[in-house]
Amino acid sequence: MIELKLKLDNKDLRIFEPYNFKFANNIDTVIKRIATEIRNTAVTNISRGARHGAIYKRKTVTHQASAPGEYPKTDTGRLVASIRTNFRFLEADIGSDVNYSQFLETGTKYMMPRPWLQPSFDANEKKLQGYIDDALRRTFNP
Repeated sequence: MIELKLKLDNKDLRIFEPYNFKFANNIDTVIKRIATEIRNTAVTNISRGARHGAIYKRKTVTHQASAPGEYPKTDTGRLVASIRTNFRFLEADIGSDVNYSQFLETGTKYMMPRPWLQPSFDANEKKLQGYIDDALRRTFNP
């Protein structure tokens, strides 16, 4: 199992004491939005995109694999179908429970990494800061 956790601890809200409820709700919306976008980025890049790995044939199907460092190339669709987001208040988990998802992300002694979760987070990191800025504006400038 591999997962990315986005979480704001309730004790971190103390500095916003007079605005706690409004701020917490605005940040909860940010966490849900960015987690969904990270998941969608992973699914899109695994499902589509240029690949530069080996080409091989399995029975009647020709497949081009991903090269090291690229998003893994979908073959059966199992990884894409397994990518989930789970939400709780001020918390979201994004991940996959297929046994090979961690091996793709970090590699093994037999295979170089084909990361999919960290690059998806990195691709959305600037958006996250913008969403947080908007949440702060909505909290303190109604």
